[in-house]
Amino acid sequence: RDHKNLVNLLKAFAILCKRDDFDGKLVITGRQDPHYPEVQETIEELNLGEHVILPGLVPEKRLLEFYQKAKVYVLPSFYEGFGLTPLEAMASGTPVVASNTSCIPEICGEENARFFDPHNIDEMANVMAKVWFDEELQAQLRERGLKRVKGFSWKRMAEETLDMYNRLL
Repeated sequence: RDHKNLVNLLKAFAILCKRDDFDGKLVITGRQDPHYPEVQETIEELNLGEHVILPGLVPEKRLLEFYQKAKVYVLPSFYEGFGLTPLEAMASGTPVVASNTSCIPEICGEENARFFDPHNIDEMANVMAKVWFDEELQAQLRERGLKRVKGFSWKRMAEETLDMYNRLL
């Protein structure tokens, strides 16, 4: 779970919470890992209890509602296998802010999201704030993200995989 970088996300979010003009909440979905208590400890240490919502594991239908209601989706991971969640956020019309590591910039497309170094908490907070407070940028990212997800298709992926297998055989 450490690769999800939630502790640094919480620290960056705490920086935003100190701003008088910020009124956002951070929603972190997923099952809480008893072997990774650092998330809850960081929430308590930074007094973020009233600003962070932990709904646990969310059914897919409800997750779609979360994406649609979010002002910004943040993916702070150090690495991802594919990075499906930012595409789901884009498909929901939600601007994406994400790590500049692993496959994430390639999946999102350099112009379709804003990126930060996941090790740099101040940079993460600055990029999150830039998107949060800039409605014009949000609109651009929303539009670009919706176009980006059209380039991904389960059917096309299956056809290309089958074609690759056929060529190899």
